[in-house]
Amino acid sequence: MWEFLQTVFISIVTSAIVSFIGAWIAFFVERKKQFFALQIKARGEMTEDWKMAHLELYKNVLEFKNYIGLFTEEGNEFKKSEDIQNFAPLEKLNSLYNLINDNSIFFSTDLIASIETFFNNNNLASIASAYTGKNMNDIPFPIKLLDDSIFECNKLMSKIKAETGISLISFKK
Repeated sequence: MWEFLQTVFISIVTSAIVSFIGAWIAFFVERKKQFFALQIKARGEMTEDWKMAHLELYKNVLEFKNYIGLFTEEGNEFKKSEDIQNFAPLEKLNSLYNLINDNSIFFSTDLIASIETFFNNNNLASIASAYTGKNMNDIPFPIKLLDDSIFECNKLMSKIKAETGISLISFKK
């Protein structure tokens, strides 16, 4: 009888230990699964924010380029244009600069370097403010600087496309 109780006791203790170890393993596996699920969700949200930051940057650079383009061919009846006296790019540049500051965490160091080059090569705001003076009316506005700025916009837009991978996708059949 004593051996029978001893066998039952060992069976119960062994079952309890195995059940405890199984529950412990299941608990930690479930916690790891939850951790990885949260990590995947966070990465998905971060990727969406990354895409939106690049899209907004591209849109703002394109808008700036189109604004500058209004002043490059004054007098061309086939293209919408503005009088050079109305040239005021500071608001557009500030809006672009604020967007970049708000989203710079999503941009690579290469793209940030390209953005800095873009701003360094765009001295249109200082030129525009100089031409608002009354004694500059007789001096022709340097349209070549506008063309250079459009070129800089195109370079930055190409860099944004390259970083997002859009330039690698061909939409041609």
